[in-house]
Amino acid sequence: MRTFNRQAAKVVSNLVYEAAIDALKSEGVTVKKNTARYDSATCKITLTIVLPEASQAATESAMARSGLSIKIGDTFNFPTSTGRRRMYKIVDFIPNRRKYPVLAQNIRTGTKFKFATATVQRYMDRY
Repeated sequence: MRTFNRQAAKVVSNLVYEAAIDALKSEGVTVKKNTARYDSATCKITLTIVLPEASQAATESAMARSGLSIKIGDTFNFPTSTGRRRMYKIVDFIPNRRKYPVLAQNIRTGTKFKFATATVQRYMDRY
């Protein structure tokens, strides 16, 4: 490799990401790949390492501050346009998203969707 291009930056980024996961596997932390910026001579790779207790505590405190009575892992039924109900599991709460801070996963398909807090609370109480 004499210079960095897009393909070389991707390869190096994936190698660094996999090495970080292997090195930190025993610590129980989460590694997230962010960005890889490059020019012809350098490649800058950024990773985020999240402690599980701190991440969960931050999420739960953000949910409490917003007045939600839901928790990560709770389920709710959301009606579709055809009148059928789909079961969703709450997987994350992202307070930076003003309109749709709740991230929920369709239990049957595994697809993730964003929901408004009022919508989630309404359908948790209803069904």
